[in-house]
Amino acid sequence: MTNSEESADLLQHTGEIQRVRHCDEPNVTTTSSMTAHVRRGRFIVVTGIDGAGKSTVSHELVKALDEAGLGATLLPGRHALPPSDPPFLNRHLERVQAAVWETDGDDRQDLFGHRHYFLLLAAWYEALDRLVLRPALGAGRTVVCDGWTHKLLARSMERTEISASLVRACFDDLAQPDLTLFLDVPPTVCAARKDAISRSEAGHHDGYGGDRRASFVDYQTRIRANLLAVSRTQGRTELVDASRPSVDVTASCLRWILAG
Repeated sequence: MTNSEESADLLQHTGEIQRVRHCDEPNVTTTSSMTAHVRRGRFIVVTGIDGAGKSTVSHELVKALDEAGLGATLLPGRHALPPSDPPFLNRHLERVQAAVWETDGDDRQDLFGHRHYFLLLAAWYEALDRLVLRPALGAGRTVVCDGWTHKLLARSMERTEISASLVRACFDDLAQPDLTLFLDVPPTVCAARKDAISRSEAGHHDGYGGDRRASFVDYQTRIRANLLAVSRTQGRTELVDASRPSVDVTASCLRWILAG
């Protein structure tokens, strides 16, 4: 049996299990206008260092889960939010998105100081949490997030300007993942996957210098350790060997999701 067939088999089996579980599990939300209980969805975060394959695996997971009828939603960390009413929301979010994401990895963001960019990102994640993530979870959908706040927090651990109290104030009230899938790849492998490495990825915003590939390996080694520490404070974390082809990585991630 191929990996794809095995994954489809797992999904079909789990679809049957989920239909039974809905009748028994206490984690439900109700409103006065509802006659049926809606089970809160699960929040799945895919994390890892730069070049680990987070975006590819996140998209493949959502496609597989959605095709199996499990109601999955992709929450991409840096893309535009769905249209919202009133129109002011869209205009405001477009400005925040442009300030945060419409930059190049070689832009000297560090010239503003690390707190400036940290607070912009905090505003972005607050909007995602309030306008997209919590409504989807409340509607019973499984949400798969490409990254979430993990990498920001891991990098902040390297920055003396970012205090622990600032991190708590900005992020403690955001939704916490039910499962974090840590795509674990040696930094040397990630460096080899990249045609080019930005200043940000090489840690040049955080005091690293010299050859970008060499500094990438040193910096991402530190970030990997920080990511593990962050992930393990936010609930269940499973390490997945992501040095393999993406189809194999996705199949492994599906097993962890379907294990409950």
